Amino acid sequence: MKTLVVQVCTVLLLCFVVSGCAAVVVAGAAGAAGAGYVYTQGALQDTIEDPPPAVAKAVLAAFAENSISKESVTSNSDGIIIKGKTAGDHGVTVKIVEEPTLLEKSFSKISIRVGLIGDEALSRKIYTDTVLKLK
Repeated sequence: MKTLVVQVCTVLLLCFVVSGCAAVVVAGAAGAAGAGYVYTQGALQDTIEDPPPAVAKAVLAAFAENSISKESVTSNSDGIIIKGKTAGDHGVTVKIVEEPTLLEKSFSKISIRVGLIGDEALSRKIYTDTVLKLK
């Protein structure tokens, strides 16, 4: 785990140097410590320490818990995409991609977008419920 944190911090430092964006470093450091996610451009993003199929199963359980109807689940070499609709008829798209790692454990990069411009509160609720289902 310590190696992963060092790798993440190295990548984040490079992002900081290249882009000059301190927010990347702050958000990435929180994510590396397992303390949070990044919400940017209407989508919540994080990396989870579980393989994509397990994360997808947890997302579907979170959908059910939040009264989000499942519209489709597609899986291909790019990852898994789960689409749903809220009771208010807002689209929900969850993308899950296997994160390359040198570790034996499988990691998944998750992206959650609600509606056209995003809904951080509902995205966070789906994310939190998903993570809790994985424990």
